[in-house]
Amino acid sequence: TTDFAEIVAKKNLKLTKGHIVASTLHRAKILAKSFSVFGLAYTPSTSSRDIGVSCTAGSTRPGQLLSSRLRAVKKRISKVKNLERVSRTARKLFNASAYPAATFGHPACGLTPDQLLKLERNALSCTGISPHGRCRETSLVVAFGLQGTPSARIIRETVQLWFQLLNTNSFSVSELTKAWKAARVSISNNTKLHKSIHGIMSNLIVILLRAGWFPYAFDRWIDREKNHWILNPQLSSTGVVAQIIRDTHFAQLPRISQHFNGLGMENGIDWEYSLRLLRSLRKTDYNRACALETIMCGAAWPGSRVQSINPLFSDLCPRCEASPETQLHAFWECPCNNNINDNTVKSTQNLARHAIWESETHPCLWLRGLLPAPRVHVD
Repeated sequence: TTDFAEIVAKKNLKLTKGHIVASTLHRAKILAKSFSVFGLAYTPSTSSRDIGVSCTAGSTRPGQLLSSRLRAVKKRISKVKNLERVSRTARKLFNASAYPAATFGHPACGLTPDQLLKLERNALSCTGISPHGRCRETSLVVAFGLQGTPSARIIRETVQLWFQLLNTNSFSVSELTKAWKAARVSISNNTKLHKSIHGIMSNLIVILLRAGWFPYAFDRWIDREKNHWILNPQLSSTGVVAQIIRDTHFAQLPRISQHFNGLGMENGIDWEYSLRLLRSLRKTDYNRACALETIMCGAAWPGSRVQSINPLFSDLCPRCEASPETQLHAFWECPCNNNINDNTVKSTQNLARHAIWESETHPCLWLRGLLPAPRVHVD
């Protein structure tokens, strides 16, 4: 450092600012005092940043910068929320502006569960989907796609950066193997995994462990189905690997099946088929697309659901005035459906008896339009 200072001085340049990051703040103060003897003024700190990325030299997680960025995007989120009241397509501004501003540098420090939850809530607030009664996990997928949710993007970007680092070949394989094993053992022994994140390697290990994978080496992982993944940084597709990890994360959310009309989703949802109609309607019929989003997210409120929280509300169907207005009645049982002059309704009324038979076991399919994965994937 002193040699560098001499070179700078010979070029008539000045070192205007600098921070010293050590394993403890006490050591940083000692180093700062030593450098001051040579006329170098450094500020002792517990964390710092380089090219916008947080770093520490101690046992603390470098998350201060990311936390400040999450707080700083409040104005952007507020602007997008105002725009989504006019059109739900404003949600694209979240992906283009708010998300990158809030998560820049995240592979180096990772996100805590609370930070990820806050990020997802911010994303949901920009979708235009009614917050009353919606399912957070399915709403994010319906609005942004399975690979466009904040958690999916975080996984993909972290995996891509790890592959890029491996492609540089600027490391010793034996040393990296030892470091990976030591980090994995240390992280596995910590009940709060995110507190063990000190860089991209530990962050990737935490992501894999949360997904139920066993990363026993830096390029060899075992997934939840006991499949062995041997990764080649130059040949393996980072997108495919990240997608499988994200799918595993989502598959570990059994609570989505406990949401309103969510039974049947406990074994997974085939999102490719479930979202095809919605994608088509977004291009041709904005109003129907918005209505379908509300239904798929579990944010629809038939009379019976309203009465469950307000006993004074009448759940009688306002059309036939003969039966309680459940979602099954509104979509399939109400005789007034025969009077609707719409080809979509007319062409599906022959499925009413199937809907009535299976609505108790698979309401996610017949009442929310989400296709269970076992209905598509046959062994």
